[in-house]
Amino acid sequence: LSFKISKNQKELKLIVVNEETLYYVFLKPDGLVEFSYPIGEISQNRNFKINKEKDKLTFNNGNVVYQIYENKDKEKAVNIGVLVTVNGKTYDSKGDLTSMKGSLSDLNLEKINNIEKK
Repeated sequence: LSFKISKNQKELKLIVVNEETLYYVFLKPDGLVEFSYPIGEISQNRNFKINKEKDKLTFNNGNVVYQIYENKDKEKAVNIGVLVTVNGKTYDSKGDLTSMKGSLSDLNLEKINNIEKK
């Protein structure tokens, strides 16, 4: 799954490496990585939590909670984005649907070792 943030054209990508590990990557408009998760050595911990019924993927990085969402109407995405909650405040970075590739519901989670399915 990937999409650009409407406000600043930064790009959010979910990438599966070696068919077993999920990564969140946030790119600046020039393609440089601004943030990626997880960082460093990957453990068997379930870093990500997915709720496929609600098309939401959540992870924590320290005291910051990230929730990628995809809202649909009859199987078609009507909005997408990422909610970032820090110090009790939530910021909604809305995605540009025209830049969207893939879908949360299309993620093949069978072999991914760092995701908890709800």
